[in-house]
Amino acid sequence: MAFSSSNVIKGDTLMLFDSNKESIAMATSHTLSKTLATNEINCKDVGSATAVTAGKISWEISTDNLFTDTSFASLSYYLNNGKQMTAYFGHGSYYLPSSTAEPVAKPDGINGTTEKWSLNQEYNYSYGQVLVTSLSINASSGDNATMSATLTGCGPIYDVDPSAD
Repeated sequence: MAFSSSNVIKGDTLMLFDSNKESIAMATSHTLSKTLATNEINCKDVGSATAVTAGKISWEISTDNLFTDTSFASLSYYLNNGKQMTAYFGHGSYYLPSSTAEPVAKPDGINGTTEKWSLNQEYNYSYGQVLVTSLSINASSGDNATMSATLTGCGPIYDVDPSAD
C-alpha cells in the first residue's frame, strides 16, 4: 500500500468501549497489546539454530483516564467481583442520547455533558471477554485526578473488518 496521509489514523479516533459499546469516560490514552507465545523446538535437525512454533495468543488493553465516579465504579465492580465483561477497541463516534439520529464522526470537540461516545462499527474493531485485573487512582494535589486500568483478555480476541462482508 502506498503511503497516503489519509491512511493515518489519529489516536483520538481509537477508543475503548464497554459491554454496551459506550466509551469508558474521559480517556487520555488506550493501548491494545497482543502477544504470540512461542514454543522452542529442540531436535538434531535444527542444529545450533533455534526453531519455534506458534503457541497461544494473549492480549490486554490498558486505559488511562481522567477520574470519574461512574467509570471507576463500573470498572471496580468487575474487578471486585471477578466478573468478565466484553471490551471493544475501535473507532469512536458521538451521539446525543435524546436524538434519534445515527452516530456521526467526531466533531472538533465535545462540549456540554449530553454527548456520548459509542463504537463506530463501520470501521475495523476488535473485541473479546476481559477481566479487570488492575485499577488505580492518582489524586495529586492541584492536578486532575486520574485512573488507570488493565483489562486482561479471557479467550480469543476477534478482529472485525466490516468491509469483508
